[in-house]
Amino acid sequence: RSSSPPSLGSVLILVLCSAVGLAAAALLLDLLRRSRKKGFYQLPQTAASSA
Repeated sequence: RSSSPPSLGSVLILVLCSAVGLAAAALLLDLLRRSRKKGFYQLPQTAASSA
């Protein structure tokens, strides 16, 4: 019985998906934290025009 290591492609896909998921969660939490500081999701006019 030989336990071969997982292929490089599957490891890369797993790492990439984990990184994307963590980044999305961090961005969402940061957005919620900022909006809670300012009030009820009110973005300033300057940010809307510059984006």
